[in-house]
Amino acid sequence: HQTSTFILSSGINAEYGGARATIRCNVGASTSTAASLTVKEDCAGPSCSSPTVSYTGLSSQNYACGACSGSAATDGSCESCTGNASTPCNAAVEVETFKCYDYSFNTTTNKWAKVTTAVTCHVKKGTAVHCNKPGESANKTYNFQHKGCGPCAAGTVNNKTCAQCDKDSCNSAVTLSFFITPLIACLLSLI
Repeated sequence: HQTSTFILSSGINAEYGGARATIRCNVGASTSTAASLTVKEDCAGPSCSSPTVSYTGLSSQNYACGACSGSAATDGSCESCTGNASTPCNAAVEVETFKCYDYSFNTTTNKWAKVTTAVTCHVKKGTAVHCNKPGESANKTYNFQHKGCGPCAAGTVNNKTCAQCDKDSCNSAVTLSFFITPLIACLLSLI
């Protein structure tokens, strides 16, 4: 009876808060590179956490043992992953940058106008580059997205309140295509 009681008790402890297997997680500041992160080998499982990338840059969430917690768990500034005993799942986040143009609504002309200087946009390495700008049907109540960084919001291309493109600095108000068509017409008239 004593032996069976011990086995049952040990099983319950292992199942509910007893000794847990440890995992490896990277730990360090949000701005750490792969070379500067430290591997902590005795994190209590099952999760590790890391910063995320928004169009404005890398979040301030540190690389750490454990899942995202508090407001970081819901505001998109932290990412959790399921750890293991061999390799940290929260690898260093690599960021790439590109440029897009911001726009503001001019109440005198009643039109959206491009801001002179392009803004720097951030994405996780390997993410497709997109810029957006107010479309031909965008009025002053249009919710312009991320200062021009990233794609248009769902449905806004179809209703012509947003236009998007997929190259660095491509959302300029004046693009090469506006010059090519008149130039071709002019050249053809000379023939």
